[in-house]
Amino acid sequence: MKDEDVARFKRAFVGCVIISEIEVGEIRDLIREGKSWWSQWFSKIREWREDDMDNERASWIRCFGIPCHAWNTDLFQFLAKMVGSFICANENTMKNECMDVARFLVKMSCAIVTNETFYVCINGKSFRIKMIEDSRTPICISVKPKGNRK
Repeated sequence: MKDEDVARFKRAFVGCVIISEIEVGEIRDLIREGKSWWSQWFSKIREWREDDMDNERASWIRCFGIPCHAWNTDLFQFLAKMVGSFICANENTMKNECMDVARFLVKMSCAIVTNETFYVCINGKSFRIKMIEDSRTPICISVKPKGNRK
């Protein structure tokens, strides 16, 4: 990945770390006793809240059927918008080393699993594109509950 792709990837994963405990109060005591150590790694330390749940994730998408003459980042970004937002394409895709499948990273909703076939008009001609989520990466589906549940 290029430096700007790494930076874009890092921005997509700005988030939080959840630490769980076995005994109630165990983590609170650890944080209080080692506050200076914890603060060098974390900008903020607080208890988890229900609204902290991230309802987005990053996933690698594979696209089949992209014609060689349309093989470029603009098209990958256009295709990514169908399911989320484009983060970056992998090295083989960007170097045109394997043009039977384009592979790019997309930030998308946790509730979506991508397996779509559609037609894209390129230079007046219709091309059938198959877009699937990369099965070699973990798929985590979670849905944030609506309203307050107590």
